[in-house]
Amino acid sequence: MTISPSPLFWLRWAWRDLRAHWVGIVAIATVIAIGTGVYAGLSNTSTWRRLSYDASYSTTRLHDLRIATPAVGFGAWTSRRPCASWSDSPDGCLCEHRTMIDEHPSRRLWRAVETVHAVTYFAEESIAAARDCGYKGFWMGYFAFRAAPLGPVGAAPVEALFNTFNAERVQRALPDAWGFAPPHEAIAARRSAAGVALARCGVEALDEYLMQAMYGSVATIAPHGRALFAANRAIPQTGEALGDLWQWCTTVREHRGDSHVAALAVLGIDGLEATVLLAADQGIDVTMFEESRGWEPRHIAAAQQRLGNHRLLDADGRLTDDGRELRSQIEDMTDRQAFGVIARLGQAYEMVLHSLEAAAVVVNAAGIIPYPNPMGLDLPPEA
Repeated sequence: MTISPSPLFWLRWAWRDLRAHWVGIVAIATVIAIGTGVYAGLSNTSTWRRLSYDASYSTTRLHDLRIATPAVGFGAWTSRRPCASWSDSPDGCLCEHRTMIDEHPSRRLWRAVETVHAVTYFAEESIAAARDCGYKGFWMGYFAFRAAPLGPVGAAPVEALFNTFNAERVQRALPDAWGFAPPHEAIAARRSAAGVALARCGVEALDEYLMQAMYGSVATIAPHGRALFAANRAIPQTGEALGDLWQWCTTVREHRGDSHVAALAVLGIDGLEATVLLAADQGIDVTMFEESRGWEPRHIAAAQQRLGNHRLLDADGRLTDDGRELRSQIEDMTDRQAFGVIARLGQAYEMVLHSLEAAAVVVNAAGIIPYPNPMGLDLPPEA
């Protein structure tokens, strides 16, 4: 005969164990509570993004727009306009002088750096330099010049690192390019041509001490997972002011690019899908990427279908709310990783940014870079 214990028996048994092990139980409950709270806090991406921006602005002592408002209700504030400098306004609000609103410092630096770097793709001096190296056609020159810091690599690693190109486009250029000119010749030709192009645009050389601060800022960044950044950082300065300026911009540009590819990998977005999302976000005709990235219409259509199935694009190929949120998340993840350069520039950041933005204005005025373009570089707000 089997006797089943009563519920009271089990309660008394549980109470006995609770008294015997109460310290461990409280510790486990505390850990669970803390973990749940941290997860809930980090899961709110909009709050995380705001805190990340605030930390970035605090580190650089830079606020694009900082406003102090009187103690009025929301309805009263909606009719007010921010003023242009630190002074009392008729509305009673104060704001600091900045014009670029809601742009992360990392992205603002990228905009200037990318503009200086991009002469290597569009300037006649750079195109001629690739031709003089013996490379056959624009795309062999492109892949050879950009991949040269990695050494005489084949197509597979370049496809992975560059991320957005059709494999066949890469395979038609590499490794055959190294038979016309080896990597060390490509590196020298590329930098020299870019320096000449910047000089033609009217870009001025930066102060020697500022250049030292810039090169020092990238020297201590961990290279792990950033192959293009590490390879470009290893290229020594030559003493040619504009060539060295271009090489630093290229190193920083590839640091952000490596970070961007890492963000896409974490989120499960392949290179073509990222390209389609960028096109939808910026209103770029996707046919541009058939020529610039080697994709065929069927490839692009398949990517659009996949993104549509995940409700990231609507039936007309436009971003949905989820698609815009994903694009924002990609850029925010990239910004946070790229902030390492700014943190190491320290107080020199604003001087560097001012100099590079001035150089970018000159390059844009020369009309070298087309808009729109495959890099996703858009004109600065004041242009």
